[in-house]
Amino acid sequence: MKILLINPPIREWSRPNILPLGLAYIAAVSKNAGHQVEVLDINAYRFSPGQVEDKIKDADCDVFGIGAIITVYGYVKWLTEIIRREHPKSKIVIGGSVGTSIPDVILEKTMADIVCIGEGEST
Repeated sequence: MKILLINPPIREWSRPNILPLGLAYIAAVSKNAGHQVEVLDINAYRFSPGQVEDKIKDADCDVFGIGAIITVYGYVKWLTEIIRREHPKSKIVIGGSVGTSIPDVILEKTMADIVCIGEGEST
């Protein structure tokens, strides 16, 4: 399976300084299970919305995983809309604190198929 893990931008007023460890754990577990994994770290590279749309459009993935904190819910919602439009048959998984803290909202108000509650590498 081909997986693209996405790290949305946080604290855009500050330079990125944190490796998304949750996504790194997910990537390691997925690779060890034999999957092909890529990471789109929007936070580190500060891609513009147009660049993000292009990268999503060009992605050849079965699963898109988004790990995020609750404060970027709006961005996550936007990402799921772009992914669903460009890749209608791919699965979208939301994790991190945004998935864990408001799973019902994620499933009702975004285009996500699955919410990961708690530690994603176990799930």
